Amino acid sequence: MFYIEKNKPKKLRDFIVIHWVPPLIMFVAFMGITLLSWQSAHDYISDEKEKTVKQQSDISHREIISQTNKYQDILRAGVGLFNASSDVNKDEWKRLLSQFNLAQRYPGIQGIGYAQRINATSTSVYTSVKYIEPQTPENLALLGIDMFENPQKRVAMELARDNNEITFTDMLVLTNDQEAPQPGFIIYAPVYAKEANISDVVSRRANITGYVYAPIRANELFNGIFNNTESNVGHKISSTSSNELAPMEYSSSNFAENSNTKGSASISEDIMISNASWTMTTNVHPDIVSLRDRERPTALLWSGLTFSILTASFVYLLLINRTRILSSRDAQIVQEAKDELLALASHQLRTPATGVKQYIGLLRDGYAGKLDDKQQMLIEKAYESNERQLSTINQILFIARADAGEMRFDYTECSLNDMLLSVLDEQSSAIKEHQLSTVVKIPNKHISLAVDKNYLRMAIENIVSNAIKYTPDKGKIRVSLRRDGEFIKITIADSGVGVAPEDYPLLFQKFSRIPNELTSKVSGSGIGLYLAQQIVVAHHGRIDFSSRPNKGTKFIITLPANSPSSPGPNNTS
Repeated sequence: MFYIEKNKPKKLRDFIVIHWVPPLIMFVAFMGITLLSWQSAHDYISDEKEKTVKQQSDISHREIISQTNKYQDILRAGVGLFNASSDVNKDEWKRLLSQFNLAQRYPGIQGIGYAQRINATSTSVYTSVKYIEPQTPENLALLGIDMFENPQKRVAMELARDNNEITFTDMLVLTNDQEAPQPGFIIYAPVYAKEANISDVVSRRANITGYVYAPIRANELFNGIFNNTESNVGHKISSTSSNELAPMEYSSSNFAENSNTKGSASISEDIMISNASWTMTTNVHPDIVSLRDRERPTALLWSGLTFSILTASFVYLLLINRTRILSSRDAQIVQEAKDELLALASHQLRTPATGVKQYIGLLRDGYAGKLDDKQQMLIEKAYESNERQLSTINQILFIARADAGEMRFDYTECSLNDMLLSVLDEQSSAIKEHQLSTVVKIPNKHISLAVDKNYLRMAIENIVSNAIKYTPDKGKIRVSLRRDGEFIKITIADSGVGVAPEDYPLLFQKFSRIPNELTSKVSGSGIGLYLAQQIVVAHHGRIDFSSRPNKGTKFIITLPANSPSSPGPNNTS
């Protein structure tokens, strides 16, 4: 807001304060809003990536559990066959497993086999693969192999035996894949002697007869699961076992690319399946967020920076131009040029200020993403500051119209009693805030007058508002209305800081503020009393005042009781 105090700026310091500080403040304010919008857009992108990667991780987790449960169901079917048959042979084994269509429905599974437990001596135990389906050359080569020889397999088989549950090995290289190593694992289900007591570990160890098992290639299993996910989503599965036998891990083809791309997002979670403990890391490429959303922060930053520079530059040029006009020797030229400047400034400033109000309102309502408490507080303050700016710009518009002789009045009969009470009611919150006491003397009989209700109300509001602003806390304000012969008088008095006699000439000057102890604590543009005087004079009235420092100020608005049919000088109805 630009206004002058007593003197025109003559020193460098005054020049900087008048011409550089307001544009700088405006630039900082708009850039603050811009940066807040930029940060909000960035947070939205981060939230979208985090939400997407969490959704993809949950989907993959459920798919892994579902698929491995299907494999376990096959093993349970094999165990059921041994429990139901007195002597399972390879034909029965083949008939059972042919129903499952392993190749199409169970990706990664290499076969379903049965390893029989054999006691070589009283202390020596080994297992021998007895049946396996399908009978491919690679699987047939496994017949007779002792799985107990491999430490990782033996750990899983003994765990299955002792706990009577399906167990998984750590990730390892399957026997068929020794020439081309790739990650895999084996699932074991224990088979006990029929009708044996297996209520404790000792009896389970004594009655174990063999194991139904399934070797599974991890790459084929996880590729089959993750092929259903989006192309820019990657996965890595690794064993979290403390086993030091170099467990292998699986990574999708795009996992490394996503990890090395700036702006990617990832999440890790543990997967527990029986005794198996895996860690699944899911990541997403930045392209998971639409190009429009990714470009929004940069667009907001550049547009906000451009708008801030242009607005600050425009205000600076306005201030420079205004100072130059005020320095002109020809008073008439100065007045005409100043009126034109005010009209242009108010119109041009109101448009971006209204736009700023709309954008701040959108941010406040969450259209750019949810704001945290601190951001919400900053937005609210920016919104209130912009509202004050719009109010001042509107007042400048009224002044520009008054100086240009374009104020148009709509005279209607109204009750001055109601107008005064309405103004005081509207200012009641400010009165309570400063703990001011009010004395109101208004006659019971309504005093009506033909006036322009909006303009006259504005004049009274400005005087009452000044009384509140410049009265210290717990002070007093007196308002009265009376008819005095052919005139109607409205008196507004306060016990405030008052005005020194040498400052009387400045009281009704445009853009002037009287320096006192409260000037720096209250906001103002220095145009309220000037506008009030213009309105009252246009109603063929006058404003008188009396004041003393620290004793208060009294304003008396005098209006003719018989309203004229036309407004005052330089105005048209």
